[in-house]
Amino acid sequence: MLFGVAEDIDLTGLVDRKLQSISVGAERLELNFDDDWSLNFECSWCLEGGAGSIAEGNREALLDDVEKLTRLVGFMVEFAVPRPPDRIEIDFGKQGRLVLIDDSELLESFSIDPIGIVV
Repeated sequence: MLFGVAEDIDLTGLVDRKLQSISVGAERLELNFDDDWSLNFECSWCLEGGAGSIAEGNREALLDDVEKLTRLVGFMVEFAVPRPPDRIEIDFGKQGRLVLIDDSELLESFSIDPIGIVV
């Protein structure tokens, strides 16, 4: 397993996918998109809007503010980009931008299926 976010991670497959649902677990969040795409994460995250941070969570408090992620359900990903060395950004337009932060050298931070990206 590679650590960190590589500059050449191809996230274009998420673009124009609609977020269908969010599954909440004690130690993992799963975003389910159309066409059987999913984004699973157990790392630090933040949801940003035009005026700054809307919500955030981290590995120890993953579910803090998780209800605010529901504002993304039903909306399309406008763009998704890697931000090396430790982040990816998934932008839902006016609904906000979800930033995932690879915050562990020992544990998986996030994965994207069906393309098999694991960070």
